[in-house]
Amino acid sequence: MKHTYTGYGSEYVKLQFRKAGSAAYTIVKTVKASATGALNITVAASVDGIWRWAFGGTSTTDTLVSGGDYVDVR
Repeated sequence: MKHTYTGYGSEYVKLQFRKAGSAAYTIVKTVKASATGALNITVAASVDGIWRWAFGGTSTTDTLVSGGDYVDVR
């Protein structure tokens, strides 16, 4: 039996952003993961805020939201 982490591939994940001082996240883009579960996207940050990933789940997997990363735009 294999006991290593493998990504959940070919599923859609949403990149979300919350402007500093706001309580609500907005969806910036929906990205399809590679076959190995890797995510790759480039976006420009124009204001300070928190970025995170949100996965809607499947029939066998719960929804999941990543921890957020704060970006300070200078």
